[in-house]
Amino acid sequence: MPLFQKAYELAEAQNEMRYAIDAIQMIAIVEPEPKDQVEWNLKGIALAESDPSQKGWLFALLNNIGE
Repeated sequence: MPLFQKAYELAEAQNEMRYAIDAIQMIAIVEPEPKDQVEWNLKGIALAESDPSQKGWLFALLNNIGE
């Protein structure tokens, strides 16, 4: 998980939303606490909704919450 968190921080700092959202999705998958999984997915959803070019991530993030 530390590598995914670092990837997220680097991508966000460079305004690379595609990679930031990808890292968030991976963090949500490996996060052991269900509550934290949902929070990370919601963060990813908010980022995807704020950037029209990243709307494709919504399907994966919503699916993660459903599981």
